[in-house]
This record gives sequence, C-alpha cells and structure tokens, in this order.
Amino acid sequence: MFSRFKKPEAAPQHGAKRAPLTSAAPAPAAAEKLEIIRLVEESRDILALQSGEKFTVPFDTLVIFSTNFHPNAIFDGAALRRIFFKIKVDGPNQENFLKIFAMVARKKQMPLNEEALLYMLKVKYPTIDNNFANYQPVFLIDQMISICEFEGLPYQMTPDLIERAWGDMFVRDETIAKQALSGLAIAMGLQDVACCVSIHDLLHRKFASIVADHAR
Repeated sequence: MFSRFKKPEAAPQHGAKRAPLTSAAPAPAAAEKLEIIRLVEESRDILALQSGEKFTVPFDTLVIFSTNFHPNAIFDGAALRRIFFKIKVDGPNQENFLKIFAMVARKKQMPLNEEALLYMLKVKYPTIDNNFANYQPVFLIDQMISICEFEGLPYQMTPDLIERAWGDMFVRDETIAKQALSGLAIAMGLQDVACCVSIHDLLHRKFASIVADHAR
C-alpha cells in the first residue's frame, strides 16, 4: 500500500507507483485537493510502472472524510460540491454525556462518585463552555485508572483525580520562549541549546518506546 498523495520512494507491490506530478502542478495541499476531486468525480485513478508507462484503473470506492475542522477551512466550494452528503456529528448534551460516562465507568470497573461528578460538571466543564465530547469519558476515566495503578490505589473517582485527569486532556495555547530553553541548557552545563533540545527529543522517544512496549 502506498500514499495516494505522495510519490513513493520505493515501488509498491506489482511494480506500480503513483504518477509523479508535473512541474506545473500546484502546491502539495492544492494538488491533494485536485486529486481527491478527480478520484471522487471521475471514479478513476492513474498509476505508472517503473518504465514510465501510465495506465488508468477504476476507483470504485466509497470515500468518507472525517474531520474536526470546519469543511470550509479544508476545501473550497468546488471541492465541497463534489462531496454530495455532509453529516455533522455534534457532541452529546449533558444528559447523554453522563450516560456515556456511567457506561464507560461500569465497563472499566471505576466506581462513580457523586462529589467528583459534581466537581467535574460545575467546576471544570464551565471552563470550556460546557462543550461535551464523546471521547471525554473514556479519556478521563482512563487517566484516573492510570493514576490509581501508578500510585497503588484502588480504583476511585475523586475531585482531585478529576482535576489531574483534566489537566492531561487539554494543552494550553502558549509559546515556549527560547530563553527558557537557553536557561535550561545553562543549568545543565550545556553550551548549545540544540543539545538541550536533542536530549528532550531523546527522552520523548524513550517514553514513546516504553508506552508502545506496555501497549503490546
């Protein structure tokens, strides 16, 4: 299998590969949009052999796009017209959110706690304008389970655990100042900030490796 929107470095199975874009092709983002339009509208794809010979193959596939971005921020009007059916999936209201939360908690054997739930609904959710989402119950409960397992606690739901789990669900929109990296490099006795960044990347990759091993 190979990427439909990037020229592969090696030939895929059966010696076929994507036809390279010509020098007159638009920017990559625009090129991808144009190729999606052609695949959807004409139901055909163009492949090329290593010899350079090109041939057309049917593209009889149901294409489903899913995104958290507004469609107008991704496609222009011409592309959107070629996507015939558009379905908006809203987040749950508070009642359905609590049903999902209770269902997930029961499945994961996490006892519900009224004080913790009230803290979540009355203190935390107003900070995001009560914007409930279907993924949030699973995320929050998994975070609390991870904390309990790491600290050797029985599964429990408390306002403090809700607070700690909530902190991992969002990332603040902020800019990390270069001075902070320089200060860290100096504190570590490093003369080059790049060394500090490299150590950060190394630790990040090590952590990802540990997580992957645990998942297996």
